[in-house]
Amino acid sequence: MATIESTMNDALAHLLRSTRRAWRGSNVISSENTGMLVGNSKRPDILVCEPTVSPVTIETEVLPAVTVEKEAFERLGETVSRNGRTILSSIAVRLPVRLKKLAGTALSKELASATDLEFALYTGSSPHSNSRWPHSGWLKGTVSDLSLLSQAASVPPDVIEEAANHLVAGVIALCIKNAIIGIEVQKSYAQAEGERRSSGGPAQARFGVAG
Repeated sequence: MATIESTMNDALAHLLRSTRRAWRGSNVISSENTGMLVGNSKRPDILVCEPTVSPVTIETEVLPAVTVEKEAFERLGETVSRNGRTILSSIAVRLPVRLKKLAGTALSKELASATDLEFALYTGSSPHSNSRWPHSGWLKGTVSDLSLLSQAASVPPDVIEEAANHLVAGVIALCIKNAIIGIEVQKSYAQAEGERRSSGGPAQARFGVAG
């Protein structure tokens, strides 16, 4: 009997937890769980949800995996029920056919040693507004490579761009504020200097300075 994909997802999630210390907690990486998304009963294959970064979903399918990309980018814009954060990154993973013949320890060992897992990363705020990396074709690698890609995806370009925009806006605002302060200082100095000069004559006579 062929191994079903939900079993593969559980095994893959277990291996991913071992690749990063922050993921070893039972609540960071979940697989095949319902009720994870707000407003629907959709079930991400794997959800990586660290406390301080954006959540990442991983959708898997055994080759030829004709629907895995659609499933991946359709997660974009969904809200995670646990923390209210929006999914801005989703990874499509194509699994080798040989995994369907394995189960239990054999499945885990084969996944752990596999070098031909195929990945594509989708980022964006909705299924209709997203970017794919690579633009065509697939990345190929190991579970460790998938872990690294997931970690990178937890700070997606949209978040970086927004932070950069806020930083630039903050710098511009600070420059404008400093310029205004500089103008006010100059005006105050000019006013004080004008008052000093206008009172300079009587002051000199008062102190007995020769004209």
